[in-house]
Amino acid sequence: CFTPQVTEARSLADEALNILRVLIKENPEDEQLEVAFADGLTDLAMIEIQLRNFESAENWLNQARALNQQALVEFPNSEQIRNNRTRYLFFLILLRGGQLKPKQALETAAELRDVGWNPQKNAYYAACGLARCVPILKNHAALNKSEQEQKSEEYANQAIQFLRRAVRLGY
Repeated sequence: CFTPQVTEARSLADEALNILRVLIKENPEDEQLEVAFADGLTDLAMIEIQLRNFESAENWLNQARALNQQALVEFPNSEQIRNNRTRYLFFLILLRGGQLKPKQALETAAELRDVGWNPQKNAYYAACGLARCVPILKNHAALNKSEQEQKSEEYANQAIQFLRRAVRLGY
C-alpha cells in the first residue's frame, strides 16, 4: 500500500484539486467544475484509504458528500453525478471497514444497493465494496490475527449476500 506510486498519486490529486479551486473561483457559474471537484475529493479519499489514513479519507469524503448531495438535488438525472454518488458510497464502505465500523459499512452498502437508479449494478457495487474490506481487515494493525480472520469472514459473507441479491435482480 505504501508504494511510491500511491504517494505520487496523492500529490498529483492534490495538484488537480488546487487547479480546480482556481478554476471554480474564475468560473463560479460552471457547475461541471464543482462536480469534477467532488469527484477529485473522492479520488483523494480513495488514495488515503489505500494509505490507511482513515481520518484524512473521512475528511475528504465528508467534503465530497456535501457537494454530491447538492449536485444530485440540482441535476437528479445526470449520469456523471449519479456515478460520483455511487463512487462516494463505495469508498465510504471501505472507509467504514477500515475504521472497524461494520454496522456503518453495512448500512452504507445497503444505501448504495438501494440508491435507485441502477438496482442490479448498485447491488453488485455494494457487494464489491464489502468484499474490498476483506484485504483491509486482513492487514489491520488494530486487530490480532484471529480478529482479522473473523472480521474478514464476516465481510466476505455479507458481500456474498449482496452479490446474490445483484444476481436475483438480473446482474
